[in-house]
Amino acid sequence: MMASNKRRWLPLCFVLLLQAGCATGPLTPIEGPVVTPARFKGGDPAAASVQGEWWKVYHDDVLNSLVETTLHNNPNLDVAFARLRAAREEVKGTSAGFLPRVDANAGFSYSHTSQFTPFGEALGQQSIKGREYAVGASVAWEPDVWGRVANAVTVANTKVELAKIEVDSYMLILCAEVVQFYWQMRSAELDLAILQAFRQTRSETEQVMASQYKGGLIGELELARARSDVATAAAELEEARKRRDLNEHSLATLTGSPIASFSVPPAFADAKRDFLLPAPPRMAPGVPADILARRPDLAATAQNIRATIADRNIAETAFYPTIKLTGNFGFASMELRNLTNGQQFSFGPLAISLPIFDGGRNKANLAAADARYQEAVAAHKSKLLLALKEVDDALTEVSSNEAALEQRQKALDAARRAEVVARFRFDKGLGNYFDVLESQRTILSIERAMLQNRSQSLVSSVQLVRAVGGGWKADEAVSAAQSYR
Repeated sequence: MMASNKRRWLPLCFVLLLQAGCATGPLTPIEGPVVTPARFKGGDPAAASVQGEWWKVYHDDVLNSLVETTLHNNPNLDVAFARLRAAREEVKGTSAGFLPRVDANAGFSYSHTSQFTPFGEALGQQSIKGREYAVGASVAWEPDVWGRVANAVTVANTKVELAKIEVDSYMLILCAEVVQFYWQMRSAELDLAILQAFRQTRSETEQVMASQYKGGLIGELELARARSDVATAAAELEEARKRRDLNEHSLATLTGSPIASFSVPPAFADAKRDFLLPAPPRMAPGVPADILARRPDLAATAQNIRATIADRNIAETAFYPTIKLTGNFGFASMELRNLTNGQQFSFGPLAISLPIFDGGRNKANLAAADARYQEAVAAHKSKLLLALKEVDDALTEVSSNEAALEQRQKALDAARRAEVVARFRFDKGLGNYFDVLESQRTILSIERAMLQNRSQSLVSSVQLVRAVGGGWKADEAVSAAQSYR
């Protein structure tokens, strides 16, 4: 009677053990996400938003060709696509955990027992000997009762999304770098044109002043200053030429071409008096909330949050019992010709394992997973704040450089007028040539500063595109990148 009562208590004890082993705390609450503003501080609301092949808004055929060549040849995209294929295969491998595993096996053995063992003595001091052939299959299955496999598949799927985001990131970075290096190269070309025009003027002036010095019309100081200007212009020409060459080398590397066989023809061989690059296109940054879906780094941190939640759920399943089902089916015989007649099979054992004491390992793993989740959310918030800042910074850079350019244009007009007046006074004997030289130096300084403002405006427009996340979302970027391969 007492034994019967004990058996009645066994199910209740088992249920209590399950509840104790499965007791875990909820996901630690965290503060809500960063609230995005309704609009950016700067920007042109009438401008077109950044879309798709955004580099075409610069209306430069050479630039378009360089970007398309880069998207076709750059090996970094091959790396990203290989990682995407690997991530997709990993999902298939992880999903296999939902299904039972079936293994085939075959074997042969020969045995000969001793007649002097207790078993042999029982048989009258006889030994047992013989061959055994066996073939069969074994089945093992662990039902995903607590969602361990499902959460692992979720983690694998986030890796696929991260691989897509990586393709988008490479697309954005490669296109942005091509456009940026291109305009920096064109800026160096125009700087060369400005300096060449200045050096030519100074060389002509030096020749005239050398004749005047020989005739005793001017002193050595005036001639020395003219020669100093010529030498300085020549040195700065080499610097500008170096900048152009280095940017061209970067374009060669991005397009996957050897530097020795790559060249971009000059665009300003017959530069006009203004020495200016084209104005940056008008681009609207869009709504701040849009960058959550457009920026690859923000999309990646969002996927990291999703992965850490799944990892946390996996850590929680360590508190739950595991259930394993096994079975075997096959044939065995001492004679190979009778193998298929000797059928054998078994089902079980049905194994249930529940963690009772592990020294706090499972609780520590769960707490660590909880902390990683909080870390992922905090990283996402930080990235979002930085992204919003980068957009406003780029908008400020574009507008301030263009505003400075307008003011420098007024200064350039005044400097050119000053040069005319100084030359007139010199020709009439009312002034010295130092005033003419100084006016020309001022014009050179303003022209180069204007070129720098415009170059920075174009580069900042590229930074604006990068800050808003380019023209595609992750899935769109994969399709677009495949169309160029």
